[in-house]
Amino acid sequence: MAEEREETELNTATTERQEPSARAATGESAAAVVELVGVTKTYPGEEESAVADVDLRIREGEFFSILGSSGSGKTTTLRMIAGFEQPTIGRVFLDGNDATDVPPYRRDVSTVFQNYALFPHMKVQANVAYPLKMSGVPRREIGPRVKEALERVSMAEYAKRLPHQLSGGQRQRVALARALIRGPRLLLLDEPLGALDLKLREEMLFVLKRLQREVGITFIYVTHDQGEALAMSDLMAVMNKGRIEQLATPAEIYAKPATSFVAGFIGKTNLLSCRHVEGNRAEAGSVPLILAEDPKQSQFTLSVRPESILIGTDCHSLPNRFVAEVSEVLFLGHEREVLAKIGDQRLMVRSQDLTVGPGDTIEFGWDPKEAVIVEATGG
Repeated sequence: MAEEREETELNTATTERQEPSARAATGESAAAVVELVGVTKTYPGEEESAVADVDLRIREGEFFSILGSSGSGKTTTLRMIAGFEQPTIGRVFLDGNDATDVPPYRRDVSTVFQNYALFPHMKVQANVAYPLKMSGVPRREIGPRVKEALERVSMAEYAKRLPHQLSGGQRQRVALARALIRGPRLLLLDEPLGALDLKLREEMLFVLKRLQREVGITFIYVTHDQGEALAMSDLMAVMNKGRIEQLATPAEIYAKPATSFVAGFIGKTNLLSCRHVEGNRAEAGSVPLILAEDPKQSQFTLSVRPESILIGTDCHSLPNRFVAEVSEVLFLGHEREVLAKIGDQRLMVRSQDLTVGPGDTIEFGWDPKEAVIVEATGG
């Protein structure tokens, strides 16, 4: 797993950056579809960069997600890959070739937008056929290819409808068919499910995964929704304030977040500001803690996922075991989230069968191995 990350992520601490052509002799970049080298984007009149010193390498056939909150730089990064924006500093390589100054229409890239960008006056089949007509594909070839593309997204029966006669999910399927009909090397998806309701979003997740598997090309998916990124990605980059804070598989990012921002943005977690006492002992405020190992730092942040906290008799043998007072309870249908107070700390725990209310006491704890020391970063 670590070797895969090293192959995918460039070392941002390296001061001398090699271009892809310099690495070609070793074959290191042979399968890189996209490579960003020292990319920074600063808009005119802005002091802060929208994207700052990003190095990124995305391999052929990956479903790669760029995840972040509003203003994190994720969409700007995607637009530089597409060619809609140019970096202020740095280079963009596609298939090992410098594409930094190549206009969008000359890149072998298709983009799907949140608002679908369908032509409202054209029927579905005409919308999907449009890229082929613009590319000069012979008319006799266009019909069969449009039919095949619509069948792939289960929209063949709607070929003669106008976009306003379709639901949001159906319009998104048409947009996907149009984006894929040319057989691009790379498909970029900018918040493609943002305009859909929850049920349709969940349905489209399966559609996207199936399509990516069938066509086999690289998908780069930009979203603020951590659930979407976790569900679909082979690899994902979490961005914050224009920088990549962590690049890894979804499982790695969830289980071992590198920073406090990543830990809090990917799922829910308890973040405890801690002081090292000695050895593997620390304190979070007035609460004594046992760690899995010596933290090597006098001050640090500890992340403990709610699902890692055991309640009642399950916690009796754990080194970190506490009796806490319940502050609030949220009923979520399949489970309850309980906010409990230990000394001057408040922690969230989860239970499917615990019935308590404010003022009650509960006993809970966690194994030191379930807590992760993270770098403290801002939100």
